[in-house]
Amino acid sequence: MASDDADAGGAFFDDPQPSDELDRARSTCYPIPSEAFDIFLVHLPTKRFFDDLQHHSFAEAVQGMVARSCDLDARMRTAADHCISVTDLTLYLRIARLVFQLGPKHQHLLGGVLSGFETRYPLPGFATSYRSSDGLQLPTTHKAFVAKLLNQTNTNSLTSIIPLPPTVGLSGKHAYVSIPSLVAYDLGLANADVDPRTRR
Repeated sequence: MASDDADAGGAFFDDPQPSDELDRARSTCYPIPSEAFDIFLVHLPTKRFFDDLQHHSFAEAVQGMVARSCDLDARMRTAADHCISVTDLTLYLRIARLVFQLGPKHQHLLGGVLSGFETRYPLPGFATSYRSSDGLQLPTTHKAFVAKLLNQTNTNSLTSIIPLPPTVGLSGKHAYVSIPSLVAYDLGLANADVDPRTRR
């Protein structure tokens, strides 16, 4: 009897366990539903950024945002419109980061430095911004900083179109971000090659 039990137990533990492939096959994964980002309809540039990200790629979404800010034109949205190199994207966003962190006085100083490079290596026809060989106009003056990066009244400036989760205003100049907004924002920026897939 003990021998039978042992055999039965041995047979049980000798059964092949589900492989990782089988586990993954049983765990049905779904793409993020398109309506998940309708929560961003209160800020259309954010909705547009996530639509581009989901239907194309993160790189194309960033290219569209930078091209729109650079040309102050909402129709400039994809790499097909503007072939923007990674170097130009990086330069544009690094300039923007500096400008956002500096006050007006230091923005003028930064503009002076960048304009100095522009004067030293002049290109005909562009007095307020530097156009690279790929066609991207880099802001190099305080006037260009204001127009392309800082102007909150311009719906195409970078500060107006940076993708952000929507906030809900409260009295006393307070505000909060809802949990659904944060989840949608986080899922939208998730890297499918690194982050776990979403499941229903």
